[in-house]
Amino acid sequence: MFKGFSGDLLFTGRCTVVACLGLICYGLTMSASTSENSILTRRTEALLSLRKGEGLTLGKLTGVSDRDELFGSDDPFECRSTVIKTIQSEEELSLLALRNALAIDDGLRGTLLTERRIRFLQDFKVSMRTLTAREEQGAQVAAYLLPRFIELG
Repeated sequence: MFKGFSGDLLFTGRCTVVACLGLICYGLTMSASTSENSILTRRTEALLSLRKGEGLTLGKLTGVSDRDELFGSDDPFECRSTVIKTIQSEEELSLLALRNALAIDDGLRGTLLTERRIRFLQDFKVSMRTLTAREEQGAQVAAYLLPRFIELG
């Protein structure tokens, strides 16, 4: 077990997510440079800011001034596509929570964050506090995984 690692997470058994949750989400990125940690933090913050209101929209991505550095493209459509591919790459609870918060799935478009959270709480039987913590973890995981999808695109 990693220091400070919560055992109540739902795992798919994939090493990528386990390593990411253990090392990135809890700030144990010993080998990462300061600039790598900085971009991970900025990318995480950007993902969390996009969850408000209607979620991940092209209009909101247009407002992200450094989207080329954070999401690999200056084109909001490409950024959105990369973020979606990244978040949908794993079926892990924190990424599912972020997916819900960003309204990525078709049935969630046009809903507000509170509505999406209420639905998620009912489906997964977790508290609001747990849900918001999972959204934050999901943003950290996605921030770490995102460069792989930029390179594939």
